[in-house]
Amino acid sequence: MICKLLNQLPEGIRSPFIAVKDGRQQGLVFHEGSTAIQQALFKEEGCEALSTLGRGSMLKFEWLPGRWGILRQFLRGGMMKYVLRRYYLFDNRPLSEFSLHARILQLGLPVPRLLGVRWLRIGFFYTGALATEALEGEDLAQWLDLFKEDLERCRPVLFACGQAIREMHDADVLHADLQVKNIFISGGIPFLLDFDRAVIGKSVSLFRRQCNLLRLRRSFLKLGYRRQFFDIVLEGYGAISFNKWLDRYYKIKGHLSDAVSFRRIPGK
Repeated sequence: MICKLLNQLPEGIRSPFIAVKDGRQQGLVFHEGSTAIQQALFKEEGCEALSTLGRGSMLKFEWLPGRWGILRQFLRGGMMKYVLRRYYLFDNRPLSEFSLHARILQLGLPVPRLLGVRWLRIGFFYTGALATEALEGEDLAQWLDLFKEDLERCRPVLFACGQAIREMHDADVLHADLQVKNIFISGGIPFLLDFDRAVIGKSVSLFRRQCNLLRLRRSFLKLGYRRQFFDIVLEGYGAISFNKWLDRYYKIKGHLSDAVSFRRIPGK
Protein backbone atom coordinates (compact mmCIF):
# COMPACT_ATOMS: atom_id res chain seq x y z
CA MET A 1 0.00 0.00 0.00
CA ILE A 2 2.73 2.47 0.93
CA CYS A 3 4.65 1.80 -2.29
CA LYS A 4 1.45 2.40 -4.27
CA LEU A 5 0.96 5.75 -2.54
CA LEU A 6 4.60 6.68 -3.12
CA ASN A 7 4.35 5.82 -6.81
CA GLN A 8 1.32 8.10 -7.15
CA LEU A 9 3.49 11.10 -6.27
CA PRO A 10 5.34 12.89 -9.10
CA GLU A 11 8.91 11.64 -9.61
CA GLY A 12 10.42 14.96 -8.57
CA ILE A 13 8.62 14.73 -5.23
CA ARG A 14 9.11 11.07 -4.33
CA SER A 15 12.72 10.54 -5.45
CA PRO A 16 14.44 12.09 -2.36
CA PHE A 17 12.23 10.11 0.06
CA ILE A 18 12.26 6.60 1.46
CA ALA A 19 9.08 4.66 2.27
CA VAL A 20 9.08 3.38 5.87
CA LYS A 21 6.72 1.36 8.04
CA ASP A 22 6.52 0.69 11.77
CA GLY A 23 3.68 -1.62 12.70
CA ARG A 24 0.51 -0.03 11.36
CA GLN A 25 2.16 3.36 10.96
CA GLN A 26 3.49 4.34 7.54
CA GLY A 27 5.47 7.26 6.24
CA LEU A 28 8.05 8.87 3.99
CA VAL A 29 11.38 10.24 5.21
CA PHE A 30 14.09 12.26 3.50
CA HIS A 31 16.99 9.99 2.48
CA GLU A 32 19.63 12.13 4.20
CA GLY A 33 19.38 11.80 7.97
CA SER A 34 16.60 9.24 7.49
CA THR A 35 17.25 7.35 10.74
CA ALA A 36 16.94 10.42 12.96
CA ILE A 37 13.91 11.67 11.04
CA GLN A 38 12.16 8.31 11.31
CA GLN A 39 12.85 8.03 15.04
CA ALA A 40 11.43 11.51 15.58
CA LEU A 41 8.37 10.97 13.39
CA PHE A 42 7.44 7.50 14.60
CA LYS A 43 8.65 7.44 18.21
CA GLU A 44 9.36 11.10 19.06
CA GLU A 45 12.88 10.07 20.03
CA GLY A 46 15.33 12.96 20.38
CA CYS A 47 12.47 15.46 20.39
CA GLU A 48 11.98 18.41 22.69
CA ALA A 49 8.84 20.48 23.14
CA LEU A 50 8.80 23.67 21.11
CA SER A 51 5.24 24.95 21.36
CA THR A 52 1.76 23.81 22.29
CA LEU A 53 0.07 26.83 20.79
CA GLY A 54 -2.38 26.56 17.90
CA ARG A 55 -3.85 23.39 16.43
CA GLY A 56 -0.61 21.49 16.01
CA SER A 57 1.70 20.62 18.89
CA MET A 58 5.32 21.31 17.88
CA LEU A 59 8.46 19.34 18.63
CA LYS A 60 12.07 20.06 17.67
CA PHE A 61 14.67 17.41 16.79
CA GLU A 62 18.18 17.22 15.36
CA TRP A 63 18.19 15.35 12.04
CA LEU A 64 21.81 16.08 11.07
CA PRO A 65 24.61 17.46 13.26
CA GLY A 66 23.76 21.11 13.85
CA ARG A 67 20.58 20.97 11.74
CA TRP A 68 17.14 20.85 13.25
CA GLY A 69 13.70 19.77 12.19
CA ILE A 70 10.20 20.71 13.32
CA LEU A 71 7.64 17.97 13.95
CA ARG A 72 4.00 19.06 13.85
CA GLN A 73 1.22 16.76 15.01
CA PHE A 74 -2.04 17.15 13.11
CA LEU A 75 -4.66 18.35 15.59
CA ARG A 76 -8.12 19.71 14.95
CA GLY A 77 -9.25 23.18 15.92
CA GLY A 78 -12.64 24.69 16.64
CA MET A 79 -15.44 22.59 18.11
CA MET A 80 -14.14 19.43 16.43
CA LYS A 81 -11.16 19.37 18.79
CA TYR A 82 -13.55 18.25 21.53
CA VAL A 83 -14.78 15.32 19.42
CA LEU A 84 -11.97 14.15 17.13
CA ARG A 85 -8.85 15.90 18.40
CA ARG A 86 -6.30 13.92 16.36
CA TYR A 87 -8.42 12.14 13.75
CA TYR A 88 -9.71 12.99 10.26
CA LEU A 89 -12.56 11.04 8.66
CA PHE A 90 -11.76 9.60 5.19
CA ASP A 91 -8.94 12.15 4.85
CA ASN A 92 -5.22 11.32 5.01
CA ARG A 93 -4.51 14.93 5.93
CA PRO A 94 -0.78 14.38 6.70
CA LEU A 95 -0.03 12.84 3.29
CA SER A 96 -2.22 15.40 1.51
CA GLU A 97 -0.31 18.32 3.02
CA PHE A 98 3.02 16.59 2.39
CA SER A 99 2.22 16.20 -1.31
CA LEU A 100 0.93 19.77 -1.57
CA HIS A 101 3.95 21.20 0.27
CA ALA A 102 6.28 19.27 -2.04
CA ARG A 103 4.57 20.66 -5.14
CA ILE A 104 4.85 24.18 -3.72
CA LEU A 105 8.58 23.61 -3.18
CA GLN A 106 8.88 22.56 -6.83
CA LEU A 107 7.34 25.89 -7.82
CA GLY A 108 10.21 27.67 -6.07
CA LEU A 109 8.03 29.38 -3.47
CA PRO A 110 9.58 30.33 -0.11
CA VAL A 111 8.63 27.38 2.11
CA PRO A 112 10.72 25.17 4.44
CA ARG A 113 12.34 21.93 3.23
CA LEU A 114 10.29 18.78 3.77
CA LEU A 115 11.82 16.07 5.96
CA GLY A 116 9.05 13.52 6.19
CA VAL A 117 5.50 12.52 6.99
CA ARG A 118 3.85 9.82 9.09
CA TRP A 119 0.28 8.59 9.08
CA LEU A 120 -1.83 5.91 10.73
CA ARG A 121 -5.16 4.64 9.48
CA ILE A 122 -7.67 3.37 12.03
CA GLY A 123 -10.83 2.23 10.27
CA PHE A 124 -12.12 5.27 8.37
CA PHE A 125 -9.91 7.70 10.31
CA TYR A 126 -6.38 9.04 9.77
CA THR A 127 -3.93 10.67 12.14
CA GLY A 128 -0.27 11.64 11.77
CA ALA A 129 2.49 14.23 11.70
CA LEU A 130 4.63 16.26 9.29
CA ALA A 131 8.32 17.13 9.63
CA THR A 132 10.05 20.12 8.01
CA GLU A 133 13.47 21.68 8.42
CA ALA A 134 13.61 24.33 11.15
CA LEU A 135 14.28 27.92 10.10
CA GLU A 136 16.28 30.37 12.17
CA GLY A 137 14.17 33.36 13.13
CA GLU A 138 10.67 34.22 14.32
CA ASP A 139 7.15 34.22 12.96
CA LEU A 140 5.99 37.62 11.73
CA ALA A 141 4.08 38.37 14.94
CA GLN A 142 7.16 37.71 17.09
CA TRP A 143 9.34 39.67 14.66
CA LEU A 144 7.01 42.69 14.76
CA ASP A 145 6.98 42.61 18.56
CA LEU A 146 10.76 43.01 18.42
CA PHE A 147 10.90 45.80 15.84
CA LYS A 148 7.43 47.41 15.65
CA GLU A 149 8.71 50.78 16.90
CA ASP A 150 11.19 51.01 14.01
CA LEU A 151 9.01 51.50 10.94
CA GLU A 152 11.96 51.87 8.56
CA ARG A 153 13.30 48.49 9.67
CA CYS A 154 9.87 46.90 9.34
CA ARG A 155 9.12 48.33 5.91
CA PRO A 156 11.40 46.15 3.70
CA VAL A 157 10.38 42.95 5.51
CA LEU A 158 6.66 43.72 5.28
CA PHE A 159 7.06 44.72 1.63
CA ALA A 160 8.80 41.39 0.98
CA CYS A 161 5.91 39.59 2.70
CA GLY A 162 3.53 41.16 0.20
CA GLN A 163 5.76 40.09 -2.69
CA ALA A 164 5.88 36.50 -1.38
CA ILE A 165 2.08 36.37 -1.10
CA ARG A 166 1.70 37.75 -4.62
CA GLU A 167 4.16 35.16 -5.91
CA MET A 168 2.12 32.44 -4.18
CA HIS A 169 -1.16 33.63 -5.70
CA ASP A 170 0.36 34.05 -9.16
CA ALA A 171 1.58 30.42 -8.91
CA ASP A 172 -2.07 29.39 -8.36
CA VAL A 173 -1.63 28.51 -4.69
CA LEU A 174 -4.33 29.59 -2.24
CA HIS A 175 -3.41 29.47 1.45
CA ALA A 176 -6.29 28.34 3.69
CA ASP A 177 -5.09 30.20 6.79
CA LEU A 178 -3.08 33.24 5.72
CA GLN A 179 -2.22 35.09 8.95
CA VAL A 180 0.78 36.69 10.62
CA LYS A 181 1.76 33.55 12.55
CA ASN A 182 1.98 31.55 9.32
CA ILE A 183 4.61 33.89 7.88
CA PHE A 184 8.11 33.24 9.19
CA ILE A 185 10.99 35.72 9.00
CA SER A 186 14.44 34.18 8.62
CA GLY A 187 17.37 36.47 7.87
CA GLY A 188 14.95 39.18 6.79
CA ILE A 189 13.33 36.84 4.23
CA PRO A 190 9.68 35.77 4.59
CA PHE A 191 8.74 32.09 4.38
CA LEU A 192 5.18 30.77 4.17
CA LEU A 193 4.08 28.06 6.62
CA ASP A 194 1.22 25.59 7.22
CA PHE A 195 -0.40 24.57 3.94
CA ASP A 196 -3.03 22.37 5.56
CA ARG A 197 -6.19 22.56 3.36
CA ALA A 198 -4.46 24.85 0.84
CA VAL A 199 -5.50 24.66 -2.82
CA ILE A 200 -3.07 24.43 -5.73
CA GLY A 201 -3.48 24.27 -9.48
CA LYS A 202 -6.66 26.31 -9.82
CA SER A 203 -6.38 29.91 -10.91
CA VAL A 204 -6.63 32.14 -7.83
CA SER A 205 -9.41 34.56 -8.73
CA LEU A 206 -9.47 38.21 -7.73
CA PHE A 207 -12.24 37.42 -5.23
CA ARG A 208 -10.16 34.71 -3.54
CA ARG A 209 -7.11 36.97 -3.47
CA GLN A 210 -9.14 39.65 -1.73
CA CYS A 211 -10.50 37.16 0.82
CA ASN A 212 -7.00 35.84 1.53
CA LEU A 213 -5.61 39.34 2.06
CA LEU A 214 -8.55 40.50 4.18
CA ARG A 215 -8.05 37.46 6.39
CA LEU A 216 -4.42 38.51 6.78
CA ARG A 217 -5.49 42.08 7.59
CA ARG A 218 -7.79 40.73 10.27
CA SER A 219 -4.88 38.87 11.89
CA PHE A 220 -2.83 42.11 11.98
CA LEU A 221 -5.66 44.02 13.65
CA LYS A 222 -6.61 41.14 15.96
CA LEU A 223 -3.11 41.22 17.43
CA GLY A 224 -3.21 44.99 17.74
CA TYR A 225 -0.69 45.95 15.04
CA ARG A 226 -0.93 49.24 13.23
CA ARG A 227 -2.97 49.26 10.02
CA GLN A 228 0.09 50.85 8.41
CA PHE A 229 1.93 47.52 8.67
CA PHE A 230 -0.71 45.79 6.55
CA ASP A 231 -0.72 48.69 4.09
CA ILE A 232 3.01 48.11 3.48
CA VAL A 233 2.28 44.42 2.81
CA LEU A 234 -0.26 45.56 0.20
CA GLU A 235 2.37 47.81 -1.40
CA GLY A 236 4.59 44.76 -1.83
CA TYR A 237 1.69 42.70 -3.15
CA GLY A 238 0.98 45.18 -5.91
CA ALA A 239 -2.13 46.66 -7.46
CA ILE A 240 -5.30 45.34 -5.83
CA SER A 241 -8.42 46.93 -4.37
CA PHE A 242 -11.11 45.44 -2.15
CA ASN A 243 -14.81 45.30 -2.98
CA LYS A 244 -16.59 47.60 -0.53
CA TRP A 245 -19.14 44.98 0.50
CA LEU A 246 -16.42 42.35 1.03
CA ASP A 247 -14.30 44.79 3.03
CA ARG A 248 -17.32 45.63 5.19
CA TYR A 249 -18.19 41.94 5.61
CA TYR A 250 -14.73 41.09 6.99
CA LYS A 251 -14.86 44.07 9.36
CA ILE A 252 -18.27 43.03 10.71
CA LYS A 253 -17.14 39.41 10.95
CA GLY A 254 -14.11 40.53 12.97
CA HIS A 255 -16.22 42.64 15.36
CA LEU A 256 -18.65 39.76 15.91
CA SER A 257 -15.78 37.36 16.58
CA ASP A 258 -14.33 39.76 19.15
CA ALA A 259 -17.72 40.17 20.83
CA VAL A 260 -18.46 36.43 21.00
CA SER A 261 -14.98 35.71 22.35
CA PHE A 262 -15.04 38.70 24.74
CA ARG A 263 -11.78 39.66 23.06
CA ARG A 264 -10.27 43.08 23.62
CA ILE A 265 -7.91 44.16 20.85
CA PRO A 266 -4.58 45.00 22.52
CA GLY A 267 -3.05 48.39 21.87
CA LYS A 268 0.39 47.55 20.51
